[in-house]
Amino acid sequence: MTDDEFILTAEQVEMGCGALGWKFKDLAAKAGVHRNTVNNVKHGRVSARSLRKFRKAFEDAGLEILEPGQNPGPGGSGVRWRDEGAVGFSTS
Repeated sequence: MTDDEFILTAEQVEMGCGALGWKFKDLAAKAGVHRNTVNNVKHGRVSARSLRKFRKAFEDAGLEILEPGQNPGPGGSGVRWRDEGAVGFSTS
């Protein structure tokens, strides 16, 4: 992962799980990783490969990952439902 490559933030992992009603163990199963890998996101100890798997799991479930500057509302990056155009959650 290069310094300028955006994949997913720890906050977006939590927002994505919240939006989908998933526990971390659910995300782990959908992404094909061990549950501890998801827990390590909070501590910044996760590989770019795992973050890509999380992002794919969220996108496959219908979420859109908003990169910094892409969120039309206040805040930074976030998540929202892709097809419904619903207002997404965002971080400040």
